[in-house]
Amino acid sequence: MEQKQSLADHSNHHDPIIQHLYRSAKRILQNQVTADESMVSYLLHVVEDAETRYDKTIGMLDDDVQDTSAKKRTIGYMKEGMNLLRTCKRQYISSRSSSPTPLSTIY
Repeated sequence: MEQKQSLADHSNHHDPIIQHLYRSAKRILQNQVTADESMVSYLLHVVEDAETRYDKTIGMLDDDVQDTSAKKRTIGYMKEGMNLLRTCKRQYISSRSSSPTPLSTIY
């Protein structure tokens, strides 16, 4: 069977069965994309919230902890956590900007 990304490119684009298959695939993929975008939005919110908490914790440690060695070690761990969050966020944002063509333009 011939596979094309767009119904218009399919040699049998007037066939009702082919049209039905493309409509069904579009509906399924749009639902999946919506669910994925919701999950990504939620995860980005979690990352941003964690970044804020790390910043506050580092500030509190810096102000309140008297043991210099413990303070430096703890702040180092917190900064490592922040760097991990920022790296993940940057990778997602850069991959999101190079994402494929939206479904609405394919069909």
